[in-house]
Amino acid sequence: MRFLIVLLCSFLFSQVAHAEWSKVETEHFIFYGDSPVEDLKNDALRLERFDGLMRRYVKASPDPRAPKLVVYSLRGGDAIKTVYQKDVFGAFYSSGASGAIAVVPNGSAAKGGAGNGFLFWQHTLRTLLQTPPTDKPGWYVDGYSLMLEATSFSYDGTATLQLPNGVAQPLLNENPIAMEVLLTSSTQTVKPAEQWNFRARSWLLAHYLTFTKERRGQNEIFLARISEGLAPLAAAQSAFGDISQLGKDLDDYLRGKLRSWKIPTAAPQTVDFKATVLDGPTGLAMPYEILLRGGPDPGLNETVVRSLRALNARYPHNAGVLTSLAEAELNTDNFAAAEIAADEGLKLAPENRS
Repeated sequence: MRFLIVLLCSFLFSQVAHAEWSKVETEHFIFYGDSPVEDLKNDALRLERFDGLMRRYVKASPDPRAPKLVVYSLRGGDAIKTVYQKDVFGAFYSSGASGAIAVVPNGSAAKGGAGNGFLFWQHTLRTLLQTPPTDKPGWYVDGYSLMLEATSFSYDGTATLQLPNGVAQPLLNENPIAMEVLLTSSTQTVKPAEQWNFRARSWLLAHYLTFTKERRGQNEIFLARISEGLAPLAAAQSAFGDISQLGKDLDDYLRGKLRSWKIPTAAPQTVDFKATVLDGPTGLAMPYEILLRGGPDPGLNETVVRSLRALNARYPHNAGVLTSLAEAELNTDNFAAAEIAADEGLKLAPENRS
């Protein structure tokens, strides 16, 4: 199995290692890609627009202390999917104490591809789980991450919220999940056969509370009650009123004409970019850095560190290669070697000191 993964990684590297790599940094994100700077700017602009839109609906302000999400935008979505074996999108997401990374097909945000929805979904999930209150109930997390996953943008910045994949059929279930169960459960606590019914009903509730004039402001009250320590059902009763009536209203909403919702003011319309074309050796190190930060097999770290040592031997005075090598040495518990590589890299690029 290890040999197969290495072989697949070699296939991925053959597509990206010799390309010209670029870096684009915005207020909230860092994009790396084996594509022109302008393509990365388009992807970064759409993710910044999505971030502003998402935070408006989930009532979450950005944390200036939080590490920026790092997005690797690569050619060859099939290779990404095969190597990582994580999901059906041909994309990958990993979150840890040092921050989060996403690996998506090149241009997916600009083209509205599946990797785009995957990135929106994961970014929303991470935001919901990390911003207060952090004990949001399952329906809120699932409902809003699904609702916002299906966002698309036109070139004038207008956003459209569409029906997400996998939701339509469960909504037709003649025996929907009871409101009290929906409000107090999660996909981890319902039966496996009921998980998509739970997600679909959660999406419907989030959509209803967001776009129904009569319910405007109730979500803010609900989150405030959760922050005060109320249990999910008590918080829902305080914010939404009679739960049985909420269920009836939700059924009426479903029987209405659910449609796509266009949002003409998806800010920001412009974004400040810091754009860089990476030098050749740093570009050669990028595929190894991706595996270091979110690889499918920790055992690959030894293979990666040997490859980066060889690259460093070819380019001993390249700060980008030394930085990747330092991380690889650290991942394999070669602390002294990691310190040497990091120090050498900082001498060449002292601006990278954090």
